[in-house]
Amino acid sequence: MLSAVAALAMVCAPTLARAQPDNPGPSLPPGAEDGVIDPDSIAPDRDALLDTLYQRLQQAESPERAKAVAQSIERVWRSSGSPSIDLLLARAMSLISAEEYNLALAILDTVVISEPEFAEGWSQRAMVHFQKRDFRAALRDLRRVLALDPNHYRAMQGVAVILNEFGEKERALKAYRRVLEVYPLKKEARDAVEELRRDVEGQDI
Repeated sequence: MLSAVAALAMVCAPTLARAQPDNPGPSLPPGAEDGVIDPDSIAPDRDALLDTLYQRLQQAESPERAKAVAQSIERVWRSSGSPSIDLLLARAMSLISAEEYNLALAILDTVVISEPEFAEGWSQRAMVHFQKRDFRAALRDLRRVLALDPNHYRAMQGVAVILNEFGEKERALKAYRRVLEVYPLKKEARDAVEELRRDVEGQDI
């Protein structure tokens, strides 16, 4: 298992897109920086919209502003461009909330087979595997998420949680720091970095 964990840690290594103060990217649709984004504004240029939102997230000056931008990012994540896939994803997420993990997994299997380039399908399936304590399967799916979207901070955080679960504190710390490269004001990651930094203090990380 640890070899799989070590391999997954390396997936977090790609250089993340950095915010460029002199290049703020294209303008955002109305409401995007307030956490309210019209789904119809996502489809025409989803990748460019997501890149711009990630830049805004990196540049956010307050936790409240960062949270609002993150809400828009996560709405973009959930938009596959296919109404039927989006409906399946929404149903699976409802089942996850109700702890109906086997039914959610069956739906998400269909999602990732039908739309293998849709990162959020893999992300939600990783969550189900994690809840079922199948960490190896969760890691495989998180690896796919990060291959499709290296800035997917929830997938990075999932990697960090699993690394920490297996006592890989140094790698977990690195993974949490990568979360903060994308989402600098994410409180859970900041708190985890502080805790893990104390645990590995004095070690070469």
